[in-house]
This record gives sequence, structure tokens and C-alpha cells, in this order.
Amino acid sequence: MNITDQAYVDALNFMVETAAADYTPADALATAATESQELFTNGKVAMQLNWSHQYPAAVEAMGADMIKPVLLTALSVRIIDAARTFDIIWAMTEGGPNSSSETISIVIYKTLTRYADIGYASSMAVIFIVVLVVFTLVFMQSLWNPRKSM
Repeated sequence: MNITDQAYVDALNFMVETAAADYTPADALATAATESQELFTNGKVAMQLNWSHQYPAAVEAMGADMIKPVLLTALSVRIIDAARTFDIIWAMTEGGPNSSSETISIVIYKTLTRYADIGYASSMAVIFIVVLVVFTLVFMQSLWNPRKSM
């Protein structure tokens, strides 16, 4: 289907004539909603097809070897940054209603302060940092190891 098809043009002309005549049929709103949703879906599919053709060409033009280090470094920094999200969440919600916005850092903090379990909180913090270091090392290893390709 294409938006320049005669059916779409006729439907648009009908809507314009109806609005100009100041007469609105009972199902005009439902019809307009359905048509606009269909047009939106068709446009969305067209954009997805466009990007699916352009993205590989852009990666090929820049070269995967040039993009890979930037992506891995940005991903590594973003994971570490996401792990540091304690202060904003704690100041706004203290973990949210029913722990819905708790992060690992908040769980560690609550274990330390509310339950006074210093050993358990310390071990959780150490394991959390070790996991972050392992993620970072894996990213950096794949970044600086020219023999392997992703």
C-alpha cells in the first residue's frame, strides 16, 4: 500500500469535503482514527526499511574497526555510570514504592544502615565492584585484541 494510491486520495478528499460542508457522519471519527493509524504504521515501516538499508552502508563506510573501539568504550563507561545511580534515586524515592526503583547500590546501602549487617553489605559491595571490573576487562580485552573480531 502507498499513501499516493487512489483509495487514500479519495478518503482524504472525502474528509476535506465533509469538514467543508460542516457535516460529520457518525463514524467519521473512527474512520479518521483508523486511517491515520494505518498511515502512521506505513510511514513507520517505510522508515525502518530506509534505516535497514542505510545503516549497513554507514558502518561499511566508516569501517567496523573504527566504530568498535568507540562503542565498547562508551558501553563500558555507561555501565559504570549506571552502577553509580544512587544519589538521585535515594533523594527522590529511597528505593521507590515496594522497592520498585531499587538498584544494587541502594540494596547495599539498606543492608548496611537499616539491617546493620556490615559484613554482608561489604561482601555485596566487593562482588558488585568485581562484576563491574570483569565487564570492563572483557570490553577492553575485546577492544585491544586485534586477533579476535566481534
